[in-house]
Amino acid sequence: MLQDFQLPPAEPIDPNQADIGPSIIRFKVRLERNQKLPQIQARAVDLQRELSLTVIPRIDNLPGTPFVAVEIPRPDPEISPLSPILLKGVPADIGPLPIPVGVAPNGQVKWLSLASLPHLLVGGTSGSGKTRFLWSLLLSLRHLSPAGSVEWVLIDPKQTDFAIFNNWPEVRGGRVIIEPEEAVETLQELLATELVSRTNLLRQYECVNLLEYRAKAEAPPLPFLVVVIDEYADLVESLAKRERAGFELAVGRLAQRARNVGIHLVIATQRPDSKIISGNLKNNLGGRIAFQLASGVDSRVVLDQNGAENLLGQGDLLVKHVGAVQRMQGFFVTTDELRQERKA
Repeated sequence: MLQDFQLPPAEPIDPNQADIGPSIIRFKVRLERNQKLPQIQARAVDLQRELSLTVIPRIDNLPGTPFVAVEIPRPDPEISPLSPILLKGVPADIGPLPIPVGVAPNGQVKWLSLASLPHLLVGGTSGSGKTRFLWSLLLSLRHLSPAGSVEWVLIDPKQTDFAIFNNWPEVRGGRVIIEPEEAVETLQELLATELVSRTNLLRQYECVNLLEYRAKAEAPPLPFLVVVIDEYADLVESLAKRERAGFELAVGRLAQRARNVGIHLVIATQRPDSKIISGNLKNNLGGRIAFQLASGVDSRVVLDQNGAENLLGQGDLLVKHVGAVQRMQGFFVTTDELRQERKA
């Protein structure tokens, strides 16, 4: 078909070498030396028509290989449950606060260390898989971090997506924060009190970061603190002008200063907006994950490039880390699993 578009590949495309992931099939195309990636990307809409696809295929360089990847939906998609991944444990080279992001079309699991990022931006429309990803993140932190080594602050303006986490031992205060005013107060307290007290402890024990501090047997216990803010854009827009300014200031300063003391932000939103997810804030969010988004504009806010507007939903995601963008299928968690965890 590429030949019909005057883009013959350098060698025949071998369907036996295609990667068959849970939700997509990835074909590997070797271009001729005089062919450029934008030439084949410009034909994505034509490929959609000729292949009778419901979405535009994603076409991009395949990192670490000489191939261009052409990704189309799998006709019989499968879910990727989280529980088998948790049972296998964490690879040895992953740092503290390990997160299994998803599984690639070639079957490899993508891991990130939240402590190394040190903060994460997650975007995705309703039904995209964003909320289940956040659930899987919390379950992973619970199962894969030493007992008592991490606490959570959960801010849920929708009031329902995280209600099941009330009274979990990892949740600070045992309660999910649902009111915007309390969210503002909590973030400002973290900046004015928590950040200062943690900094003083590290300075007292001559440690440059929380990892060094936690290695000192004589130091008082001090867990990592993961702050999950869901529906960030809606939360910001619901605040009065003065409250909004204080809230955005607290989030921005925490993103800049909290890494060494072990405070890590996970900011999630259905509607990425460059006026709310500012460049200064985004520059401090070292991990970016985009599920299906409404437009290329939204995709660029999260990933700095188009692509998320053509994802399939239901856990199909793009993750950007250290400049590289990879496509994954996020792991699936059910509410029944969460209820069982609460009883454990």
